[in-house]
Amino acid sequence: VQGSSPYNCAGFFSLLSGSSVSNLKLGYNPSTSSYDGVSKMEIIVDEMEYRFFAGALVGMVKGGKNIFDNVWSYVPVTVVGTKAFSQEIRLGGIMGNIGEGTEELEIKGVHVANNVQFDVAETISAPSSDYIGGILGTTGSSNVVIEDCHAESTAIIGTTDNAGLKVNCNLFVGGILGRNGKGLIDVSVKNCTNEGTV
Repeated sequence: VQGSSPYNCAGFFSLLSGSSVSNLKLGYNPSTSSYDGVSKMEIIVDEMEYRFFAGALVGMVKGGKNIFDNVWSYVPVTVVGTKAFSQEIRLGGIMGNIGEGTEELEIKGVHVANNVQFDVAETISAPSSDYIGGILGTTGSSNVVIEDCHAESTAIIGTTDNAGLKVNCNLFVGGILGRNGKGLIDVSVKNCTNEGTV
């Protein structure tokens, strides 16, 4: 993936602003009430020049007031870096990043039943800082509420194929949220659980 903007975004929606998404199920088979066994999100990153934001629903939310309510995702999310790189990855089961200038964001009643995986072939080097969360990779704005959300997602860094993986950078991994942006206030996580492995 290569782009000409300061960042690259990937998801069911690449970028949303001032949006409302509700009562949506991704990768769901209604006949079995579970994962459809087919849907997946796999991104191959090669010679990345800019930051990369990815989530099953949306890569980045930026600007305006946004509400995400009763969204379910069964879609496994995987980012594979084929070479050593030093740019940020922000990866979440639902969304990768909340951009600066977002007035308000509510994530309520979201359910994630997928794996979130970041796999690299070579060293992840400074100045890269990488953020992986079961629901959300990282926040870059205040006035964020994550409430009544549940994740069954397992966050995986690397695989058994690259047991010698070297991480020479800041790496933030969380069952719900990878990292709350530095110095941000009014970011609330309430009544949320994760049954996966981090």
